[in-house]
Amino acid sequence: MPYLKPTADEFATAFPSIVSTPEVISFWIDIAAMMIDTSWHIDDYQPAILFLAAHYLTMQIAADAAAAAGGGATSGGGVAGRGATGRGPVAPVRTSSSYFARSAGSIRIR
Repeated sequence: MPYLKPTADEFATAFPSIVSTPEVISFWIDIAAMMIDTSWHIDDYQPAILFLAAHYLTMQIAADAAAAAGGGATSGGGVAGRGATGRGPVAPVRTSSSYFARSAGSIRIR
């Protein structure tokens, strides 16, 4: 079986509760396919694209709903300057390369 990108019809079959136009679904499948390459196992290739496209599409739907409700949605899918609850500012995220070195065990990521 070759690596084939899933179609909007396959998406609709896999996620019947996520409703959108075939053009929008195809757009998000194309975006997701840029992140999932043929280094993935062939059995995981199409499901990975479908799940990532579903994630992207539901984030778009949530952002559109927030904007329609007057929430001032941003292109990133969140509400500008607010956390997930919309009640206050988002705290800065801090990362540490030493965290990855400790948690990865014998694999050292730095």
